Amino acid sequence: MGIENDLNIRIIIEMMIFVGAPLLWWRVSTKGDVWFFQWVGLERPAKKSQCKFRVSLGILFLYVLLALNIHALIFPNVIIRDIYDNIPLGLLVISGIFNVVPFAVTMFFQEIFFRGFIGKRLIDKLGFFRGNSVQALIYMIYFAILSGFDFIIAHSIYFLLLGTFGWLVGYVTEKQAGGSIIPAFITYTLAMYNSVFLYILIR
Repeated sequence: MGIENDLNIRIIIEMMIFVGAPLLWWRVSTKGDVWFFQWVGLERPAKKSQCKFRVSLGILFLYVLLALNIHALIFPNVIIRDIYDNIPLGLLVISGIFNVVPFAVTMFFQEIFFRGFIGKRLIDKLGFFRGNSVQALIYMIYFAILSGFDFIIAHSIYFLLLGTFGWLVGYVTEKQAGGSIIPAFITYTLAMYNSVFLYILIR
């Protein structure tokens, strides 16, 4: 119950920061001339090339699966594994779904902030490569702050995975989805769900 309450509090705080800050900046900088959802990329994707679009989403999907497995190897949570191993399969599937949902909500707010707000503003100022790289670096630093800047080797690998993920999502969003943050978000959320069900099948 304590973990669930902490997670709910974190979701509320992140919603206030990750949506509130862009909303305030949008209101001041655009005077409301541009629709907020469009300004942060919450719009229908404009695909330049159907083939490249699908390939980029496939690469993102596979990368997230790979990164999650590497993360599981680096930080094996024995307590959670032991709990899951004692839960019947049917209940485990339901539990897995409900455990992923809060993280998906949190990642949605993060996507608005890092790719929809920070990424787009930096890319406008610095160009795609530099702007997207700085966005990915900021994304990585954010998680470093959450971990207390514990730069041991294992955490450094984790931060590198996050930075690469941030850059790849920015690429898919800006170069293959016409600025829409929706396709990348849906893709890596599905990858998270698949990683949960993969664990259920091989446990």
